[in-house]
Amino acid sequence: MGGDRWRGRFSAGACVLLLIVAGLVLWRGVQTAKFEFGDVDPASLVVGLVALALAVWAGWQSAQAQRVGDTDTVAWADRLAQAVLVAETRQRDQLLGDAGRTIDVAFTPRPAPAHNARGAMPHGALADVTGYFGDLCPQRLVITGPPGAGKTVLAVELILGMLERRKPGGPVPVRISAAGWNPDDGMQSWLVAHLMRTFQMQERAAVALVEAYQVIAVIDGLDEMDSADEPGYGSRAGRALRVLNRYQQGRDKARLVLTCRTGQYQALTAGQVWARDAARIELGPVTPAQAGTFIEAAAGTDQLTRWQPVLHALNHPGHPLAGALATPWRLTLAVTVYQQRHPATGAYLRDPADLTTGHGTTEQIGAHLLDLFIDSATAAATAAGRNPRGYRPDRVRAWLTELAVYLTSNATRPLVAGRSLSSTDLVLHELWPLAGDRPRTLTRLLAAVVLLALTPLAAALHSRPLSLIVLLVIGGGLIAAWRDHPWPDPANIDLTQLKTRRGRWNSPFGWRSGSRAGSRSRPGSGSRAGSGSRSGSRPGSWRGSKLPV
Repeated sequence: MGGDRWRGRFSAGACVLLLIVAGLVLWRGVQTAKFEFGDVDPASLVVGLVALALAVWAGWQSAQAQRVGDTDTVAWADRLAQAVLVAETRQRDQLLGDAGRTIDVAFTPRPAPAHNARGAMPHGALADVTGYFGDLCPQRLVITGPPGAGKTVLAVELILGMLERRKPGGPVPVRISAAGWNPDDGMQSWLVAHLMRTFQMQERAAVALVEAYQVIAVIDGLDEMDSADEPGYGSRAGRALRVLNRYQQGRDKARLVLTCRTGQYQALTAGQVWARDAARIELGPVTPAQAGTFIEAAAGTDQLTRWQPVLHALNHPGHPLAGALATPWRLTLAVTVYQQRHPATGAYLRDPADLTTGHGTTEQIGAHLLDLFIDSATAAATAAGRNPRGYRPDRVRAWLTELAVYLTSNATRPLVAGRSLSSTDLVLHELWPLAGDRPRTLTRLLAAVVLLALTPLAAALHSRPLSLIVLLVIGGGLIAAWRDHPWPDPANIDLTQLKTRRGRWNSPFGWRSGSRAGSRSRPGSGSRAGSGSRSGSRPGSWRGSKLPV
């Protein structure tokens, strides 16, 4: 994988460097006549250094093989479980916002055309989804629902519930976004790469866990793999489902969880591709009683009077507000926006009664809430000290618009550096096409200028081999920058790596890749929104074309 590739390149480079040193020592000795050929045999010197390099490389390979054999999957699984618990607890807080409460929405099983999992109960709710999943045989679950129905929240609750019930050494549920997956890469290699990238796990440990089926994939957002509302058999999602259907653990299907919007999953099923041997559940709407309980918990009993017009509208099915707030996403938006208070006086900035008038359709209410949410979220971040640069709502809105335009234009854009740009995903280190080829061109021109400046300097230092070697190394780095691949593998700049010997060894390669990716990820034209997610639910990518409004 990525780590072995870099270490292999380093080993080959070390061998080449030793050859260069040997040649320079030989040349320098002859030039200065500090030794005679009878004192040191130049040919033997070169052969010895090459043999030393090969011995060191062979020893490293043997050590790596031994370390792979000594991998303790139980200990690694326990460490991964702790890391997932921390990450998903934080994710849950981000999804639920200030309310911090889930809505116990109900779900109903929806049988597939064939090959259903056994043990599926006739009904369930968010609070008991962990037990529902545990009763399935095999344990394969597809969570569907309309936009904003709470699929990601349900997946997070399932992960946390599974971790609570997990025994030491047991399998670990890991949530992973489907948006960035190329199904042609296979399932196991995708999981290994995710563990290495997201949890900084060593490759040998990640491979051992995945091959031992100690990782339960919770694949979030199958619908985000395609821009079409009705993906078919040959779509990315269709290819992904076929890969998942081949994902076996012995004679049974491997355990997994999958989330997808109802419309897209039904279109895939109509195209004769679905998750085999999996139970499918459909999330239901938020009932007026559940909405009232949620609003009371968020606003407090003393503030229910402000919300009475909204509660009254929710009990009238024909009212557009009843349909608009029937999903946890919009209901949470409404509470967040209309519970916002002035930071100095504490007065409420908006009256919930305004929601009941002036908006004729569900879509208009959703757009209204989302527009106000940008103002509310920006103000809340500023008050909490999470907006040190003082970004204004109008700037944030402009950046989001630019990103949305970028996604839309990608649907008809020609190939960029040999790749078709996605019209659904925003991945941070692949946003450089927003700025065009100008940054890459300037980088190459700068490398060329520096190389030209180093040429006379290298000639002047011909009598100083050590200085010449340093210049050769710098020149090699500049050539690498010149020949740099336009689609690099991402890596984080993590200063905590310096605490360990292995981290200090690997850090130069990670910093080079990370800084290179970061330099290309600035959208340009003032757009510094980077990558985001739907309430933080998509690490590493952002669904820009289908917001759940």
